[in-house]
Amino acid sequence: MKGRDWVKRVYILGGKKMRIGLLGLRPGALKGRCCGPRVLMNSIPKSGTNLLENALLNLPSLRGGLLRTLMTLPGISDEVIAARIRGIKKGQFIVAHLTANPGLLSLVHDEGIRSLLMVRDPRDIAVSHFKYLTGMDLTHRFHGYFASLPNDDARLMASIDGVVGALRDYADWLDDPGTLVVRFEDLIGPAGGGSQDRQLKAVGDIASHLGIVISEKEIQEISLRIFSTKTPTFRSGRIGGWKKTFKPEHVKAFKDIAGDLILRYGYENDVNW
Repeated sequence: MKGRDWVKRVYILGGKKMRIGLLGLRPGALKGRCCGPRVLMNSIPKSGTNLLENALLNLPSLRGGLLRTLMTLPGISDEVIAARIRGIKKGQFIVAHLTANPGLLSLVHDEGIRSLLMVRDPRDIAVSHFKYLTGMDLTHRFHGYFASLPNDDARLMASIDGVVGALRDYADWLDDPGTLVVRFEDLIGPAGGGSQDRQLKAVGDIASHLGIVISEKEIQEISLRIFSTKTPTFRSGRIGGWKKTFKPEHVKAFKDIAGDLILRYGYENDVNW
């Protein structure tokens, strides 16, 4: 897929906001304004954020927020993040890439926010990360750096190093009893090389965690709307792509600096992969 400059990106994001706004006018979404859950839809970047967002946009009693993704970044204060969290309305979810810290976890609990964390095999995240920064988002602040590296092997090595830091910063969400961990591999479904049964179960688990009652028929209908290539960050949406991209030096580097994270995130049972 060709890289996206500012014009393409603004056009695509504008269409997405219009779709979110229209879905927020569904009868179920309107009803949710008085009795729906307040939801923090958190995800590790490049873990399948759009899959989970599509699922939530199609759940009854929910609507999406129209503000930009809330992120943990230099220059964004804890006060700004806290204000956005407190500002979540009934029947609304916001999309976020927020690393874990005790203050944020306590705030989410105190506010009665239902939280979700989207995760993916860290090796696939690393592959998606370098390909996105190199050839898709030409506006990203790190695009120039990744484009300047000599080859994809070097770019993947740089992403492995960067992704590992992010995974450590998000890891405490995994242990939070009020957070449902949603796996890319479960939610992607047959269109991305996954299982329909696992996808249906994932949608049902999400609804249950959010306190939304839906029928089996509704779960099936929602699952058909989850996978979409029409997003500004979509590349391939497949499971296990790292196996075709990692070379022995990448495997060694990942084991050396992130062997424990593969285990903690539940993607291997030991380090002999």
